[in-house]
Amino acid sequence: MKNIEEILQKFNIEYLLSDKVNEFFSDYRREMDNFLQFSENARKIRNNEFVDSPELVNMFDDFQKIIDENFIRKLYPLQLLSAFHMAFSQNSCNFAVPGAGKTTIVYAAYTYLKSLPDSDSRHVDKLLIIGPISSFRAWEDQYIKCYGKNIESTRLSGNQEIKKHHKIQHLYSGDPTELTLIHHGYVNELEKEIKDFLKKNKTMVVVDEAHRIKNARGLWGISAVEISKDAISRIILT
Repeated sequence: MKNIEEILQKFNIEYLLSDKVNEFFSDYRREMDNFLQFSENARKIRNNEFVDSPELVNMFDDFQKIIDENFIRKLYPLQLLSAFHMAFSQNSCNFAVPGAGKTTIVYAAYTYLKSLPDSDSRHVDKLLIIGPISSFRAWEDQYIKCYGKNIESTRLSGNQEIKKHHKIQHLYSGDPTELTLIHHGYVNELEKEIKDFLKKNKTMVVVDEAHRIKNARGLWGISAVEISKDAISRIILT
């Protein structure tokens, strides 16, 4: 519609837009304005420049309260800020150096989003981690260090190697475990099943060690992008 409008204007052709088209343009402009404001707020949070926004300050205070109530691990200021940005934007990349606490940051963002009412479109209560087998233990162990308790988890590859129909059975389960860990290599094979899983469960998807995409000829990376469209929150770590 915008292209057609520009062509008509270029050749000085008079035109009249119907009420339906005008309503469409109004909705579009309103959505764009909201997105630009959302993006600006996300930028302020990332750069720690939101002190002049009472709304964001109140959100950050609420975020800190939720983390304090649920975490036994103390977050450093930059970890807390990064987790707040991750929870606010719901779509985030973290390229911090190893040992910076990326797993802890993800769990903090997840904790806040999980605390939201079920009716909130941002609410999540499941985690799907796509990563190398070597990362599985860290996700399970770090949960204990963050919350002081075990998490119910299912590995769809690795030491608990299971046949494909068992993997599918888990993905279509009516009550899957809170944490699902899947190896990069199975994402392409189970793309449809994972997408169905995400449509039925309020899930945060995390792609861990995403730099491995370049060594996979793009196969699982393309599937990961397609899968993420059905997730409520999407996180990239490397």
